[in-house]
Amino acid sequence: MYYSVLRSLRFTIKARVLGFYMLKLGRLSAAILLIFGGFAPQIAIAQNPEYKGIAWILKRPNFAYTGGRCVVNGAFEDIQRPLYQNGGILRGGIGQNVSQFSIQDSLLQGEGFTVSDRTSGEPDQANADQVGTITDTFNGTLQSDGVFAGTVTTTYYRSGNQICKLSGAFTLVRQTAADPNQPSKIAFIDRPTFEKTFRSAPTEQAATLFDEQQSKTTAQQLDLPPPRTPTLREVSQELYNISQKTKQKPALSYFVTLKDRLDLVLVLPSKNATQNSDPLPVRRITLRANAEDIKLLALEFRQEVTNPRKTGTTSYLPAAQKLHELLIAPLEAELQANKVQTLIISADNHLRSIPLAALHDGKQFLIEKYSIALIPSFGMTDTRYSDLRSSTLLAMGISKSTQEQVPLPAVAVEISEVAKKLWSQGMGFLDEEFTLDKLKSLTQEQRYGIIHLATHAEFQKGEQSKSFIQFWGEKLSLDKLRQYTSESGWNKSPTIEMLVLSACRTALGDEQAELGFAGLAFQAGVKTVIGSLWYVSDTASLTLMSEFYSQLKTAPTRSEALRQAQLSLLQGKVKLEGDRILLSNGQSVVLPPNLNGTKLNLTHPYFWSAYTLVGNWN
Repeated sequence: MYYSVLRSLRFTIKARVLGFYMLKLGRLSAAILLIFGGFAPQIAIAQNPEYKGIAWILKRPNFAYTGGRCVVNGAFEDIQRPLYQNGGILRGGIGQNVSQFSIQDSLLQGEGFTVSDRTSGEPDQANADQVGTITDTFNGTLQSDGVFAGTVTTTYYRSGNQICKLSGAFTLVRQTAADPNQPSKIAFIDRPTFEKTFRSAPTEQAATLFDEQQSKTTAQQLDLPPPRTPTLREVSQELYNISQKTKQKPALSYFVTLKDRLDLVLVLPSKNATQNSDPLPVRRITLRANAEDIKLLALEFRQEVTNPRKTGTTSYLPAAQKLHELLIAPLEAELQANKVQTLIISADNHLRSIPLAALHDGKQFLIEKYSIALIPSFGMTDTRYSDLRSSTLLAMGISKSTQEQVPLPAVAVEISEVAKKLWSQGMGFLDEEFTLDKLKSLTQEQRYGIIHLATHAEFQKGEQSKSFIQFWGEKLSLDKLRQYTSESGWNKSPTIEMLVLSACRTALGDEQAELGFAGLAFQAGVKTVIGSLWYVSDTASLTLMSEFYSQLKTAPTRSEALRQAQLSLLQGKVKLEGDRILLSNGQSVVLPPNLNGTKLNLTHPYFWSAYTLVGNWN
């Protein structure tokens, strides 16, 4: 509830820095240097310590919002924010954002401290002027148990006038920070215990338990700390807040495959979800399908839809329709009655790598009714809305063979089209210029809203080091991705909105590879990733990506842009004619000479349903 109120007020605090020196109580003393890196309104609250050292946990419970333009009052849940110290440098942050700052002096007030002179977005309007200053006043004492506790008042000013205040208690608790060189120790419920607890829990608690289990399992796979798990009412409230900004109504569905049954939970947006006790979620239990049934059915579906030799057939339909009957049909009445336009899915084992867009109700594909997004969990998703249409774009790729990878001749055209023609603010680099050092230097020098990488990427089973993104003459393994993007500044505000991998694939049906793919946005420190579940073809990738960026210029959300691009292929609005691709808006893209005359049945889901949006959909 705490974060959702902040989000509804649209606080976009860029950075806040706290510092204080020696505090004493009798014979007990402690030297504390603290940086609080970010107070941005974001659901996923997690930290990524880059080194071992000292950590301080800041708790700020029971805040009240009063005065000025702040219109909500109430008590809210505790929030914990680890802040990692190593010598004179500390790191902290929220969600995917981990920032590094220099120590700044503070003005001591008794046994407390004050920090001021930061900037923030105004709390009540999306496009309002910036707030001039923020002042935090902390007053407290160092207790005998080593906890620094007291009260804090945060005051927002613009041009010298107070906008609003936040007041409440706080504590600072010292603990040992994690060592990233050692495997993360994440306490999560083993599967049998989870299933037993989930089965008997009331719907709201069961859904929250599943979201938490998804977060912890994915975080363990990625060797990262898991985020805080929001309550279902916070989720519902956040869905409503997002719908007001995007004018697209979303709903969240959990697909839970148990040993003896299938559970579906649907969370709809609600305006006052955190302020009342009305029943929120819809729960449907199917006894005629269990985890093993779903696994076999998903395998059949994947085998049929990913077979390039069957693109002239509808062999995928029986499995696509059966999965729709099990996963979507039980919720269809609520989806239609509530006029849902975007379906966000957090799926259990073996369902994360099926092409959800290609599920079929006997008349239509799922993508014909909803835009679709896959998330590892709601707690791991940065849901903050941002309009991409004014974003700068960096496109890089490999068209030639490197490290024995198959050449991608259409990539040269893709980079040129995306960076120079289809997007108004783009920059492109190809082949030998596509190196880890080049990408790092470019993103350190300038903030790009979209990073488009047209290159091979693999998400495989086993250790993260086996999964990689291909650069010229070198690979970036998944276990190094977080460190690399952090060093490159991807996690600094403003966060990179979207990473597009136009030639990637995951090991279909493998749980570890699925987790790596589903958690990719969280791992990379970006809001959204668009990638492919299987390698389609060079020409098909160029076709869909060209149409996607064309749609992104006008679509209300990024998931709707992908939907419209997929529909354009499905409905024949995009065509291959001779030496060019004809887009739905009348523009054309000239194919490289060796791909002239390519004939593909682009209406088949093999060519369009592989592309999946992971993370932020809005």
